[in-house]
Amino acid sequence: MDHAILITYLGLLIGKHTVCDYFLQTMFHIRNKGIYGAWGGLCHSTHHAVGTLLVTYTMTLSWHTSIVLALIDGVTHYHIDYIKTRFGPQDINHPDFWKWFGVDQGAHMLTYLCLACIINT
Repeated sequence: MDHAILITYLGLLIGKHTVCDYFLQTMFHIRNKGIYGAWGGLCHSTHHAVGTLLVTYTMTLSWHTSIVLALIDGVTHYHIDYIKTRFGPQDINHPDFWKWFGVDQGAHMLTYLCLACIINT
């Protein structure tokens, strides 16, 4: 696949991530992400999955690929957020909060890099 297409795909995934994590996420989602199976975390991850579905379909025109990558992103996103929320400090004034936040965001970006590698095969 053309490198420009992969860079565009990554850019769209990062834009999707920004919208889902910073504009669509509510306190309900945030409060529930540390409770495994709670609706708030599932809803937030579904936002990500739907966004990835739309971005991937736009780039590949393949529903099969788009559904598979959306499921990978949704499940991965859910577990990354759960681990951060369950085990990391939730007080933004705690010095380790930002370390956990940075690892969380880095893990999401690595997920997108993996998705790009998958569509490149």
